[in-house]
Formats: sequence, structure tokens, C-alpha cells
Amino acid sequence: MVLFVVPVKDYAYAENRIIIGGKPGLIESKSRVTLETQKNEAIGILNNKFKGIAYTDNIPQNYSINYEVNPNFNQEEQEYISKIDFIPICVDPDWMPYEKVDEKGNYLGLVADYMKIISDSIGKEFRVVKTSSWDESLSFARQRACDILPGAVPTPLRKEFLNFSEPYIFLPLVVATNLEEIFILDFERVAGKSFALIKGYAAIELLRKKYPEMIIKEVPDARTGLEMVRKKKVYGYIDTLPTISYQLKTNRMPNLKISGELDLDYDVSIAVRNDRPLLFSIINKAIATISSEERQKIFYNWISVSYDKGFDYVFFWEVVGVSLVILSLLFYRNLMISRYNKKLIEANKKLDFLYKTDKLTGLFNRHIIDEETEKEVLRANRYNLGFSVVLLDVDHFKQINDTYGHHVGDSVLVEIAFILKNNLRKTDVVGRWGGEEFIVICPETQLTNAAHLAEKLRSQIECHQFSGVEKTITASFGVSAYRVDDTVESLIKRVDSALYFSKRNNRNCVTVRD
Repeated sequence: MVLFVVPVKDYAYAENRIIIGGKPGLIESKSRVTLETQKNEAIGILNNKFKGIAYTDNIPQNYSINYEVNPNFNQEEQEYISKIDFIPICVDPDWMPYEKVDEKGNYLGLVADYMKIISDSIGKEFRVVKTSSWDESLSFARQRACDILPGAVPTPLRKEFLNFSEPYIFLPLVVATNLEEIFILDFERVAGKSFALIKGYAAIELLRKKYPEMIIKEVPDARTGLEMVRKKKVYGYIDTLPTISYQLKTNRMPNLKISGELDLDYDVSIAVRNDRPLLFSIINKAIATISSEERQKIFYNWISVSYDKGFDYVFFWEVVGVSLVILSLLFYRNLMISRYNKKLIEANKKLDFLYKTDKLTGLFNRHIIDEETEKEVLRANRYNLGFSVVLLDVDHFKQINDTYGHHVGDSVLVEIAFILKNNLRKTDVVGRWGGEEFIVICPETQLTNAAHLAEKLRSQIECHQFSGVEKTITASFGVSAYRVDDTVESLIKRVDSALYFSKRNNRNCVTVRD
């Protein structure tokens, strides 16, 4: 397999060959790891959590390969391969341990090793088109200056001009902070802080959608982002766990640590320009042929920690390794318990919402209104505090359904619920009483004030232009206030009687019963 690094303007005619050897692969099963650790410890944890990929042997400059097209390709795909001389690719020039282009122009990293295996499988050369940044590589791909982005994460914007293979790397996103920051068990608690991310990375689009309140500072590379954290210009730097671990180790940043994991993964795929359907099919088939052993070798070649085994310290490092495994498993167990508890709380909130609210209007349902009325009666009896109740019914609602359809009738009820909510105090309780009837409980409100409120609501409904309805819609009202020794039943019966009187007297009016 041969890889070329060429300028974008003349890559088709490049003479300078840079031959790179090796075999590739990556993480076989999707695992997620989180541990408050830094540098070597974080990378060591990766070795225990991920199942990985391949070993790289350097191929000398004069190395040559006789290509043979993979027999798994169909005739149309083989004809496509035979007609091309090479495949131009754009890469991230500084995204280790995944990929980079070094000072000599060599293409290195986990992703590079994968591309070497795929190149051998296809029987064609990959030529790296020179770019200065990942953002520029994305721009070149959009302009069709290259056919492939070897390590890319799908986003809606990228899918406009790229097709994405099945993911072949699954990695968690983590955040690096200063040492004094506490470990982040719930990322939503810090989502409103400022974070550095590399410009053009898919994480920016994903995070802005999930956490719109997040302040994102775009940086050219990981080291710049971590430096901003160290200088406290941002709260944290977000990237994949191997990338941050690699940078902490390589750049010697002892005052930084990995403080938590986000509920987002980088599912890395090979992106192919969407006007190359045959090439896309070929790439997917080539990925499928990569064995688990090759994936394992690649992963450990780039991620695993190399300990100094001189001076008979082998046993010492074995003990340290076992301890880290135990600690990571204990932490992982506690983290899972915390996550399940969080999900349970969220599920209970949803159940509580469904228990309390009317599905159509979002107002309180009959059950909650009964409870709230009972509370007000008990409070009135104990503290001698009065309250009033307003009951309303939409006039001629059956005609609305018969004329315009039930979907328009439902829309009318939703709009009335909106009118009620926007014209009441925060202390008032409003709910759907049943069908086209609504009820309002007004704590510490005299009958006269409740009557004024009912008239205001009646006028608002009469003046409102309802969607899909050409005629005026009105509502009838009944109002009454709590009397000493009233029960819920006696109070509601009196309000209902007042409403019935309004319905019998030309509707669209308010009747008050003392």
C-alpha cells in the first residue's frame, strides 16, 4: 500500500512519493469509559475498556506492492477501481492519536493504519491532499478537492455533501479541567459554562444542539484548547478520551485532569463524497473485511501505555495496573448507578406530568382539579380564607366539530387553554373539567373580583380569531364563591347551576351565584 502527500492544486501530477506502511483497525465494541484521572492513568484505563486494533510496521521507501482487487467487489465496483489511478483524501493534520501529517509529510495514526488496510483491500493508493487544518479539510471535501475524509463524524450539515460508512471507531467525549475542579457526574450542571473545542469538529454541532446555553470557544488544535483551560480562559476542553490523554502526556500538563464524561459519543466513520456511490460501496465492503485481530493490534499500537520495565519493576506495574482496573470498575459501577437513578427520576417526572395534566390542552386534569379544590376548602375552613370558582363551557361546540372537523375542534380547545393561562394569576389553578368545559380556582378571591375575571375571559374568547374557524366562538360562564361549611360537592354544584343558567339565557354571558 502506498500513500502520497500532495498539494491540492496539482495532486493528480505529483512526483514526490512518500511511502507509508502498516496495517489498521479500531474499536470492536462500543464502550464508554469515565475516570477522574490524567495522563498515563487515563490512557491505561482505555486499555481496560476498549477492544482495539492493529500494529504498524514501517515500510521502506523502495517497498512495492502487487495489487489484487478484492474478490468481494462486484463487477461494476471492480471496473470503477480499475479506471482510477489513486484516491485523494483529506485528513486532520493534527488529531493524534487518530491521525496527523508529520513534519516529513508522513500520514500517521489509528485512522491512517485503517486506511492502509483498506488501501491494500481495494488495491489502489490513497493520496493525502495537503491542508492546514481539519476545517480546511472539510472545506476541500465540500469543494470536491478530495474524495474521502477517513475519520469523520456524521452531522446533518456534512450529510449534505458526504455519505458516511458504518462507524468503525466508537469513543466517548470527555472534558478536561484544572485540578481544583470537582469531578463532573452530571454534565448538564456545567453545560452553561465556557468550553474550548477544535474548529470544524462535529462535537460543536452536536453540543450546540444538545446544550444551546453552552459557550463554545473554537480553537485551532487540542494543545491551544488545553492551554486556555490551564490559563482559566475557559472552564474546560472537550475532545475524545484518547486525544486528551495523549495531549496531557505529550505536552506535560500536570495541572490538568479529565473531570467527566459527556452523554455523547464520537462514532467515527469514513466519509465519501456523495457523488461517488460506487466508491462509497467499495469503502463499506473494505471496512467489513478488517478482522478483530487487526483492529486489536491497531488500537494497542496507538493507545496502550508503555511502562519502563527496567530495574525489575515489572511486578510493581502489574500491581498498579490491577489496582487501576479495580478502581475503574468500581467507579464505572457507581457511575452506572448514578445514571440509572437519573433516568429513574426523569421517568418519574414524565409519569407525574402524565398523571397531572390533560393530554390535549396541557392544563391540569379533572383529578388534580378535585385535589386542588379540596385543598382550598380545607384551607378556607381552617384559616377563614375565601376563594372563588369559575366554570366555563364553549358554546355550540358540537357544531364546530360537525362543521370543521374534530381536529379543528381540538385546536379550538388548545387555543382557549392558551387564553386562560395568559390571563390568570400565578396563584390561580386552571384545568380542563371535561369535554369543552374548563374550570378556574381563584384562591383568596372575592366573588366580585371573580366575576370581573370571568367577564374578561369571556371577552377575550369572543374577540379571538380561532385557527380554521370563520365564525365567532363564544363561551358561557358560571361563578360562585366559597361559603362557610361548603363542601367541594356543594360549591361545584352551585357553580354548575350558574353555568347552566348562562347556557339557557342566550349563552356568551356570565352568571354569578352567591
